[in-house]
Amino acid sequence: MKHAQDDLVWIDSNGVAHPLGDAATRRMKQRVGAFRMFPSPDHLVFMRYTGEDGRRDQDDGRVIRLAGEIAGPGTLCDIVSLLSQAGWRGELMVLDGDARRSVFFDAGLVQGAISNHGDERLGQILFKYGAIESDDIPAIMGRAYATRERFGVCAVKLELLSDEELFKFLARQVEEIVFKMLTAHDGMYCFLDGYDDAAITFPHSVSATNLLMDCVTRMDEMQYFRPRIPSSEHVPDRLASAPDISDEFATVWAYINGDRSVEDIGRESRLGEFEVTKQLYKLAQSKLVAILPPRLRGGAAEVLEVTNAILLQVHEQIDAVGHGTRFREALRAFAAGPYDTLFAHAGPFDDGSLGSEQLLKNAAALVGTGDLQDYVKEWLYEYCCFAVFSAGATLGSGVEAQLNRHVDPMLRKLRPPGGSSASSMIRLAPDESSELSFSDL
Repeated sequence: MKHAQDDLVWIDSNGVAHPLGDAATRRMKQRVGAFRMFPSPDHLVFMRYTGEDGRRDQDDGRVIRLAGEIAGPGTLCDIVSLLSQAGWRGELMVLDGDARRSVFFDAGLVQGAISNHGDERLGQILFKYGAIESDDIPAIMGRAYATRERFGVCAVKLELLSDEELFKFLARQVEEIVFKMLTAHDGMYCFLDGYDDAAITFPHSVSATNLLMDCVTRMDEMQYFRPRIPSSEHVPDRLASAPDISDEFATVWAYINGDRSVEDIGRESRLGEFEVTKQLYKLAQSKLVAILPPRLRGGAAEVLEVTNAILLQVHEQIDAVGHGTRFREALRAFAAGPYDTLFAHAGPFDDGSLGSEQLLKNAAALVGTGDLQDYVKEWLYEYCCFAVFSAGATLGSGVEAQLNRHVDPMLRKLRPPGGSSASSMIRLAPDESSELSFSDL
């Protein structure tokens, strides 16, 4: 797990740059050569490759026309609007952690988009919308490796998709990449002048303004839906046995059984998460369905998944207001002592998450595997409660309320029965007589 310090470079009083972290070292090694350092504000270093002659030549890389820091979701909406109105031809590249997305513009049109994020690959898009099943993927991948053809082409040749369906989902992939780009909460963007048409795997001309408006509407609506339907993992259940359901909701209604999640229904109905969320919101408003918390189906391992989802959300909100360092110090002070053995070599990492495999091994060494789920649930519930409480003291009331709406359903999943205190329930010292087995982990 990467820490923020991995990106740090120290510039000493002699002007010599020293990479401090692995990521910074790797990036600098990839940029061997002479760079021009541009005048810039004191808190910013801006350089571009020129070669030893110090002049920008055609072979030194494309001209950068725009660049900036992403400070929160929606930062790029104004940038896309500007590019649409200016009509520039070029590549908007967005780097958010390890995710790298590029959207190609020309004369106010989005001509295509590419991404290295697994959730935005065509195969995952097809699976998420129910166009293919998980069992279909090995056959498609096998053909793709053998023939060097693209994933979608292989799916068509295996008669899992029609040409029309492939075209529709390729267009949807572009929309998903642009939407994720606009919702990036950290990182940087740059607009590079021009591009090679061969860089676009699927040419798809659509008005940048129209696409932006569709994505902004979706962002606003998802924020509107989230208080009632906090995540795609939540489970809708019917409150009425046989109501008069209109045709608009008939498909979604047929899949509601108190077990399928929003994501499951989106895939099985082939409507997708967003459309299903929109319809479920209306059904919940009409008191025809209840939205239940996500179900814990994976034992102690899923307790860790829920815990990390909470911690990532809290740390993201705190980092957005610039108080991450102080918040992490408060969490370390809270955990010091009682959590030392449980957290040994398991984090917390810089993004707030915990190493699931190591933490579960630590817990099993303390209490064995029989009580593992209850053990980690109680201790991590108290840890998450303190994290949310501490964050609330820093965030403004509006942001705090929004955070609470997101994390409360997940906290309810972690809440131990009886509400007993973790510190009084379980010792944090290993029982050397316990025979441990990690087969259940």
